[in-house]
Amino acid sequence: MDYLLPIASVLVLEPPTRGTWSRIVRGTFRDRPWIATSVAWLAIYVALCSTGERFSKTFLDYGWQTLPLDLLRADPFESVWYLHTQPPVMNLTVGIVERWSLAPRALSLQIILAVVGVCLAGMTTSLVQRLGRSSVCAFAVGLFATADPTIMRMAFSPTYELPTALCVVGVMWCLARGQSTAGRRLMICAVFATILVLTRSLYHPAWLIILLVALAIRWRKRIRWQQLMIVAALPTVLVGGWLLKNEIVFGDATLSSWSGMNLERSILPLLSSEQVDRAIADGDVSRSVLVGAFHTYDQYVSYVPRCRPSHTSAVTALSTRRKWVRSLGGPQVVANFNFECFLPIYRQAGQDALHLAIRYPGKWLEGRLWSTRGWFTEGRLEGGQKSPVLTVMDTIFSIAHVDVGITHLTQHGWGDGALFTGMGKVPIELLIFVVDAAVVLTALWTLLRRVRGHRTDTAGLLLIAGAFILAWSFVVGVTGELGEQSRFRSVLDPLAFALVAGVVVPRWRAALSPRWHRRRRRVDALTVAPSVSTGQSESTST
Repeated sequence: MDYLLPIASVLVLEPPTRGTWSRIVRGTFRDRPWIATSVAWLAIYVALCSTGERFSKTFLDYGWQTLPLDLLRADPFESVWYLHTQPPVMNLTVGIVERWSLAPRALSLQIILAVVGVCLAGMTTSLVQRLGRSSVCAFAVGLFATADPTIMRMAFSPTYELPTALCVVGVMWCLARGQSTAGRRLMICAVFATILVLTRSLYHPAWLIILLVALAIRWRKRIRWQQLMIVAALPTVLVGGWLLKNEIVFGDATLSSWSGMNLERSILPLLSSEQVDRAIADGDVSRSVLVGAFHTYDQYVSYVPRCRPSHTSAVTALSTRRKWVRSLGGPQVVANFNFECFLPIYRQAGQDALHLAIRYPGKWLEGRLWSTRGWFTEGRLEGGQKSPVLTVMDTIFSIAHVDVGITHLTQHGWGDGALFTGMGKVPIELLIFVVDAAVVLTALWTLLRRVRGHRTDTAGLLLIAGAFILAWSFVVGVTGELGEQSRFRSVLDPLAFALVAGVVVPRWRAALSPRWHRRRRRVDALTVAPSVSTGQSESTST
C-alpha cells in the first residue's frame, strides 16, 4: 500500500483539480506501470464480457484433468486424496469453490481467473521494469504479452493454463527483486515453483530440484542456512508428501499417472494398422494398442486382466461419469480417468509407446517434427467465441505475430487415432519462434561466457533460468505428446517477451555497439584520407 501514500499526501496538501489528478496519473505510470497494465488488461476483459464472451464450466464436465464434479462438490478433500491422474492444486481449488462458495460457482471461478489474469499482466510489466526498462516499454510489453487472445481466452474456461502462466512469470519476478536479499528471493521463488509443480505435471519434480539447487549454489555465500532449510523444506513436504501419498495409496509415486497414454499418443497415431498388427504379432506391444489412448474403460476390458478397485471411494471406483450435452439433447457417458483400474492400462501404454518408438524410430522422429511445428502455431481454442472484439483482436495479433502459412506436413500412412492433426494447416507464428530462439541462444552465449570465467550479473542469471524453463517445456512437451504443443507453449509467451525486452535486446545492443562504433570510425577514416593526401582538411574543403 506504500504507493497510496504519495497520492494521499498530494490530495491533503492540494485540493484535487484536473492538474492534480494528471500529476498523480503520470507519477503512478512512471513509477508503477504495472498498475496501468493491470487496469488496461481488466478493461479489455470487461469489454469482452460486455460484447458477448461468456465464462463456461463445460470443461469441468468432461476434462481429462478433472475429477467428477459432483464428487468434488460433495467432499473436495477426500476426492483429492484419491486423485492420481494429476497434481492436486487445480482439482482442490475447484472442489473448494464448488463446495463452499457463497456466490454462484461459475461466477466465483470466473472472478478467480480474472484476478489471476490481472496479476499476470501486472507481474509481467513489473518484471520488465525490474530488468531496467522504461515505464513505457514495460507497459507496452506487459500488455502485448498478456492481452494476446489466447491468454484472454484462458480466463473464460476453468483450466490450469492461466495459473501456470502466472507461476512461470512469478518465478522470474521474484528472482528480479533486486532490493530483497538472496535468501528471500530464493524462498519466494521456491513458493512459485512448488505451486507450479503441484499444478502442472509438465513440470516434473526433477525440474524443481534442478532450478532450486542451481540457484542455491549460485547464491551459496549470501544465504543463511536457516533460509536454505526453509527453501528445502517447502517442496520436500508438499511435493514429496504428494508423491509419498500416491505411493502408499496406489503404489505409484508420481504426480501424473496417465503419462503413459500421452506417450502412447505421441507415436501410435503415426503408424498404419499394418505396422501395429505386426508389432502385436511379434509380441512387442499389447493388444490394448488397438483401442488407442483415452477411451472409456469398457473398450479395454477384453485386452487387460480382470480388475476390481481396492478402494471404496467413488472417485476411484466409478469407471464413467455422465455429462450433459445440450447439443445432443441429453446426458453422454464419458470416462472417469481417475478410475483405479486404469492404472495398469496407463503403465502398459507407456511400455507399448517405448517399444513402438524403438521399433519405428523414423515414425517417432516424424511425430517430433509434427510436435515441433505445432509448438510455434496459434494456441487458439476453437468454438465458444461470441465477442466481436475478440475476433478483431485475433486479426490484430495474427499480424503482430507474423502468422505465416507454411505447407503442412503430410499424414500419409497414418492411422486413425491421431488428435489435433489439423494443426499441420495452422499458421506458424514467426515472432514467437524468433523470441523463443533469441532467449535460448542468448542464454547459451551467457552461460558459455560464465564457463570461460566472465561474471554473470542478475539479468544474466534470470536469462539462464528463463531459458531453462522454455527449453524444459519444449523438450518435454514435444517429446511426450502429439497435438497440443501450442497450448503448452502459449502460457510461456509472457515470460519470453519479458526476457527479450528486458535482457536479450539490451545485451545484443551492448555487444554490437562497440563494433558499430569501430566500423563508423573506419568509414570516417576512409572518407577523410583523400582530402588529407591533397593537403586539404575536411573542414577547409567545405
